[in-house]
Amino acid sequence: MWAVGVIAYELAFGKLPFDNEYVSETIECICEKEPNYDKVGVSPFLIQFIKECLNKDPCQRIKCYEALKSPFLLSY
Repeated sequence: MWAVGVIAYELAFGKLPFDNEYVSETIECICEKEPNYDKVGVSPFLIQFIKECLNKDPCQRIKCYEALKSPFLLSY
């Protein structure tokens, strides 16, 4: 689900959620920072879906069966 969140973020915001020149910097950002969700015109349902996919705790991250029931996917 992490990969789904990264792809959804890139499609919605036009950039990767954690984009740095070096892999070590990217890993550090993944561990310590949150992506920027400020963009006009992005559905709040999509932002919530991405946040649930990019939850740093794998036990708390949205599961596939839960994602299929998310308000974002159900709105289409």
